[in-house]
Amino acid sequence: MLNLSKILNSFYILRQNASVSFSTLLSLLNVKIYLIILAVINFSCWFLARYIDSEIDQAQIALHYSVDFGIDLYGDKSKIYILPLLGTIFIVINFVILSVLTRFNIKDINFNSNLLFLAALISNIMLFGAIISIYIINF
Repeated sequence: MLNLSKILNSFYILRQNASVSFSTLLSLLNVKIYLIILAVINFSCWFLARYIDSEIDQAQIALHYSVDFGIDLYGDKSKIYILPLLGTIFIVINFVILSVLTRFNIKDINFNSNLLFLAALISNIMLFGAIISIYIINF
């Protein structure tokens, strides 16, 4: 039989451990710097995707351009929101992985934070470049 008090206790302990690990991570300077840079890049991705969505009057837009074949992917203009969403998912997943690593008392937390957030930064820069290319193709 399911014991509701044990389940609620487990969620309470999980929430408490998560808050401790998040506060530990946010006390590191390099994590703060990475999160600020990632937030600026991801916000600009969301802003540019919203701008493209509002400025294009057509339902279908060019989503991909190849040098060999030209425009080879058309789609609904709401599909451009996939790129900033992917960037947000990368940031959140890497932050959760880092918080789990902090919970297990990994010694090189600075190295791991640099590695994970640098990967998120590179992926967000590439996604921002993809949104810029969609803007250039359609305007």
